[in-house]
Amino acid sequence: MKVARFLLVPALLAAIAGAAQGQTPMPDPAMMGPPGGGSPAMLGGDCYPGGGGGYGGNYCYPGEMAPGPVYSDCPPDGRQPFGRLRQRSSRGYFSADALMLHQGGGSPRDIANVGAVNILNNSQLDYGLETLPRITAGFILPNDVAIEGTIFYKDDFDAHATTTTVGPFTSPLISAAAPPAGTSNYVNANIIDEANSTSIHNYELNIVETTRIFKFLSGFRYLEADDVMTVTAVEGAQTSRTRIATDNQMFGGQMGYRAGYDWELFGIETGGKAGYFFNDSSQQTQIRDVNSTQLRRNTTGGGDNDAFIGELHAKITYRPLPYLAIQMGYQAYWITGVALAADQLNPQFPNQSGIGINDKGDLFYHGPSVGMEARW
Repeated sequence: MKVARFLLVPALLAAIAGAAQGQTPMPDPAMMGPPGGGSPAMLGGDCYPGGGGGYGGNYCYPGEMAPGPVYSDCPPDGRQPFGRLRQRSSRGYFSADALMLHQGGGSPRDIANVGAVNILNNSQLDYGLETLPRITAGFILPNDVAIEGTIFYKDDFDAHATTTTVGPFTSPLISAAAPPAGTSNYVNANIIDEANSTSIHNYELNIVETTRIFKFLSGFRYLEADDVMTVTAVEGAQTSRTRIATDNQMFGGQMGYRAGYDWELFGIETGGKAGYFFNDSSQQTQIRDVNSTQLRRNTTGGGDNDAFIGELHAKITYRPLPYLAIQMGYQAYWITGVALAADQLNPQFPNQSGIGINDKGDLFYHGPSVGMEARW
């Protein structure tokens, strides 16, 4: 896997350089004359006069804008036949979306047991739908290839679960801390509560084709995923807390596609991305007991590993104005090879909980989105 990392990055660099410099502009229908007879004659550069050929699509009169975030250097020219040129007239685009994502993933880990019966498990956590912003901006070069950046982030995908079952309790936390018999708040707790919080920060830069129905893209992505688990044990007037925190910083290359089609006011699009990433991960485990006055365990761990990030989306577009569109869609993100807080507990060998790092976890996000796109 580590060898593949060094093979993939040069391949991505070559693909990006080739897409940015070597692509020949396609004779897009939006550049051609209206149907009705004759053959389009080249005016110079990418410009074609009005004239036949039977090409479908929309026509641009002087002052109008063509559908889609595409650009041509051809200006409107009323002196040409029919007084119009079919042209692509926008160069930049910007969209802002509200994503509503549900977080899933992570292996089940026992937090509290009574005898052999599990009472509290991190799989009981329900994150619900969280809203986060996503911003995309792009600039289309004269060779019909766009440089596009995307940012989205969320600091608090939160969930918690609680048990009030009468103990005595056992768990990897207690075994890892190895407290003297009868002195642990975790063993004799009246309430045990688990709270998780995950943050995601995503930054990516891609080279995207713009003139085809099926378009390829390639680029780079940086994604940071932080996960924090807090376990609180309440025994009468005493409260003890355990905190396990992990940090994942992933950087690597990705490739993908977009496919779509427009029907005047309405359009559809689907797409996907997949990438291979280098993950610099770390974790810290602190187990406090006896009203949080005793630090039973304070360990750290870290390492480098390989990770994968995949993305799929589908959306529909309504464009009431040439320069403004309303977008609605659904997307899913899959992240593997990450260190999650709950995974630092070792139910088989509790004394090893918090030692080293477990970076084999998965995260999955999915949900709808709604937003707007402007172009100029």
